[in-house]
Amino acid sequence: MLKIRPIALATLMTLGTTTGAQAANWLVLQGTEAPGTAKRAHVWGFIQFEYSQIDNKKIKSTVPASAALDGRYIVPNQVAPDLTTHSGFNIKRARIGVRGNPFPLDNKLNYFLLAEFGNNGITNTDKGRDFVKVTDASITYNITPNHHLRAGLFRLPMGDESIQAIFISPYINYTAVTNQLLLERFLTPGTAPGKANRVGSVGAFRDTGVELFGTFTRGKWEHSYALMYSNGNGIDMNDTDGNRDTTLYWASTWLLGGGKKAFRHEVKAYLWRQDGKRLYNGSNYNRTRQGVGITWFDGRYRIMGEYIEADGMIFNGLNPVCGASSTADHCVRPADSFNAPLTKDRANGWYVDLGYIINPRWDVSVRYDSLDRGTKTPTALREFRNWTLAAQYHFNKKTRLALNYEIRNARAPHAPKADDIVGAFGNRLTVQLQAVF
Repeated sequence: MLKIRPIALATLMTLGTTTGAQAANWLVLQGTEAPGTAKRAHVWGFIQFEYSQIDNKKIKSTVPASAALDGRYIVPNQVAPDLTTHSGFNIKRARIGVRGNPFPLDNKLNYFLLAEFGNNGITNTDKGRDFVKVTDASITYNITPNHHLRAGLFRLPMGDESIQAIFISPYINYTAVTNQLLLERFLTPGTAPGKANRVGSVGAFRDTGVELFGTFTRGKWEHSYALMYSNGNGIDMNDTDGNRDTTLYWASTWLLGGGKKAFRHEVKAYLWRQDGKRLYNGSNYNRTRQGVGITWFDGRYRIMGEYIEADGMIFNGLNPVCGASSTADHCVRPADSFNAPLTKDRANGWYVDLGYIINPRWDVSVRYDSLDRGTKTPTALREFRNWTLAAQYHFNKKTRLALNYEIRNARAPHAPKADDIVGAFGNRLTVQLQAVF
């Protein structure tokens, strides 16, 4: 069982819950400014300070092939992004941005600029830690009041978990399906067969390109669309291979009335698809992602769910076992930190999220997520099944304290040695203090 250290327990005793429901047209909220009310420069941002602790279980061998690893620790039980210890404090995100309309007399143009100063997969790269990294830099031209052309670096039009503003979500960590299939890592072959190293930052659900998007209404129905053509290189704005991604998105929303912006009362169904190629070890491989989802929020209750499929260039996890000189508190990572991607394999997964707002201060949520990775190759198949229990307390509209407890399970049903390794996945506790300004 996960043992909560005294400093974490003291923090938990002060914890409440938050109004962490979300329902929104994220294309409009992130890509446009309200006509006639936008400032020339509106400065905003948020800070997320957290304590995370993972049950650092040891490998228990059940077959001779894993006997040499008996009693060793695994990398996935270390706290990201450094992956050296199973507990600790971190400033996970510290973002500051500016957005607005540069020409107050002309509503045709608006801009969005955001930079990351926190310690995460964006600022931690293969070359070390960057002090700051630009995550968004875009200009939107309003063709009409409801149809727009956006250019620059910004979020891809995909599912709600990946496109929504992260400071709105009641969950601190992403589901396994979103984290492994949509939060892209760019890899290069390692020195050992079947191993790889990361290049640059994680994709952060963003890319550099152009996007045509818009919204039109019919009575209580609101329909939204997006077509994005982009580099396929994440937030690293250089293009490394000459390939391009195409992402299509459609959402139909029944407006229930009440709420506004990110807390609008609605029932929304959406679908999306992304196609492109990735260069790995001198060859181009097809990469396709697609999903369908639904959200429902009436002001007190929330239901969200999404199903995602992936074909080609499947993230195949971290090189799993810590070095022999690792201790219970410190993990010595292998030289090649990632497994080589499954270049021609498939994966699929889904999640369901239920939330309830108790009062303006408190809310609670529960989420179940499932991922099957490497479904074409029995020995490569990994099954992830996770529960997340979440609670939030809002000190005010801009500041909250959140608690997440994740019950994490993984299996490798056709690979006994790998099954012993992933069987050591530990549960994760995270407490996060967030301030938006």
